[in-house]
Amino acid sequence: MVKAVDNSLHYVGTLIRHDLVLTVGAYLVDPYDHPNTTGDVFAFAPSRLRVLWFSPSWRLERSEVRAVHVHERDPFVLYDHAYDLALLELKTPFRESALPCIDLWNSLQPIQPGQKGIIPSYAGSHDSSEVNSIPLLVNGTLCSNSQKLVPDLTSGRFCTSQRPDEPSVIMRGAGVYTEAGGRLFVRGVEIKTFGVHGPHVYVKLEEPSVKTWLRKFVVRQGQDDDVATLSASDPDSDIIWFPDDGATLAEHR
Repeated sequence: MVKAVDNSLHYVGTLIRHDLVLTVGAYLVDPYDHPNTTGDVFAFAPSRLRVLWFSPSWRLERSEVRAVHVHERDPFVLYDHAYDLALLELKTPFRESALPCIDLWNSLQPIQPGQKGIIPSYAGSHDSSEVNSIPLLVNGTLCSNSQKLVPDLTSGRFCTSQRPDEPSVIMRGAGVYTEAGGRLFVRGVEIKTFGVHGPHVYVKLEEPSVKTWLRKFVVRQGQDDDVATLSASDPDSDIIWFPDDGATLAEHR
């Protein structure tokens, strides 16, 4: 869980490395969601954020944030968030956490309409989670119809079908997963919900600029200066990168 120290925001995220959280980025810039065309938009200071995590024995652990990196979308995309994803570097890694796989090298087929996915949800409280399996609909008409200003979802998004019987809350920033080869791969991050029971809109992690950005910070490869990102680091901390131990990053070439 990602929280501001002043309680001004409250989201969830996915640990994709023991010291790295992937979450929604639109609300982690100041001023909120302005395209950075004049250079006056900044990522949240890490000192404003805390990350909470429940261990396998349901012990609550906390970490301060060492650095914030926010992915900036193409500024010419209209009617959509200028920023979509964020990576939070943690000062205290959550070593006991199980980690999903992430496809950084285009090993998986693109998400298809009707494909089944798994979305973690929260049944009334944030320490009581369950897993829902729901169909995924790429550029689904439900989401297109819900967005009054947008005739179609942009190519970097996909939509889940509406679930009138959805028993619990899918929080902003939650990951969505698909299974391949007996492993769960995180494929998207929830950025918007229409109504109590959805549908839900997700950022596609398979979008080329997103994958390049992820490789830059997750495995420190593909250091592409053309990838637009806002970063803020704690000046009192040294950046420490924890190497992959075989379970942290799930997808290799």
